[in-house]
Amino acid sequence: MRNISIVIILMSICKAIFAENTLPQKTVGLTFSNISGYGVYADLIRNADYVLRPNAFVYFDNKSLDSDVNIHKNYQIGLELRKTLGSVLSKKLGHAVIHRRYSLVLGSYYYFDDTTKTYKGSSQSVFEDSTKLHSLSSGLGLGVEYDFKGLVFSAHVGIKAYYDISNIKDVQEQKETIIELKEAGGLSVGFPF
Repeated sequence: MRNISIVIILMSICKAIFAENTLPQKTVGLTFSNISGYGVYADLIRNADYVLRPNAFVYFDNKSLDSDVNIHKNYQIGLELRKTLGSVLSKKLGHAVIHRRYSLVLGSYYYFDDTTKTYKGSSQSVFEDSTKLHSLSSGLGLGVEYDFKGLVFSAHVGIKAYYDISNIKDVQEQKETIIELKEAGGLSVGFPF
């Protein structure tokens, strides 16, 4: 993920330096939202009225320390559907700035698994300590987007409903389910292609 982030940032800087004043067709970039998730995004549909934007993030790590094996799995997929409410084209500092307001419907699925296996004795009996979380969220919000010098910045706020199922297993197994409604928001930066 770090390498992908560095490449996207470098491409965004190059794009900003050599930008033309045109409306972006589609964008790719990084998003951070506690409604639709976080990671790398790419617009599937982008026109004057709608933007359909999926995003994803994957992380896997496996470490062995003495008698312990730590396994971390983390992935998330999300989707945003944005409806343009209005846009304004203006000139600032000699460059075209497109300001777009939008409403959005968002959703995501998040999975987290942190497992530690400890091997004890010559019989190699295994003690497993794990935390697993499945989270489903959806929400509604309002946002703004700025297209400036080849970079596309956006921010949104809204409300989300989420459904979490967690399973914690150490000495004894604990299961917990949470259903809540709360405020939310997000940021993204990308470049058009």
